[in-house]
Amino acid sequence: MTIETDQVFVIRWRRPRVRARCQQCAELDKMVTARQAAALIRVDSRLIYHWVATEQLHFAETADGLLLICLNSLLDHMTKEKAKDESARGKGDYVDASG
Repeated sequence: MTIETDQVFVIRWRRPRVRARCQQCAELDKMVTARQAAALIRVDSRLIYHWVATEQLHFAETADGLLLICLNSLLDHMTKEKAKDESARGKGDYVDASG
């Protein structure tokens, strides 16, 4: 038996967004702060900074030093991490649960 799930994120902005273009994938306006990125995927913001430092995420910095994370790269990274986790756990392997 195989069960597939999809996730949908609905993002509502409470304050004005910073307009920025991701230099790596050229997407405009799909950028969030490191704190927002961490909240979206429920991780500590230090992990977001680590992924930026190790070039696992696309990012930009504003003139005043605000770090912005590309949502496309964040979601792509999470998809890859999920696939690695499932592969490590042996997803799809037959398990005899009959006792």
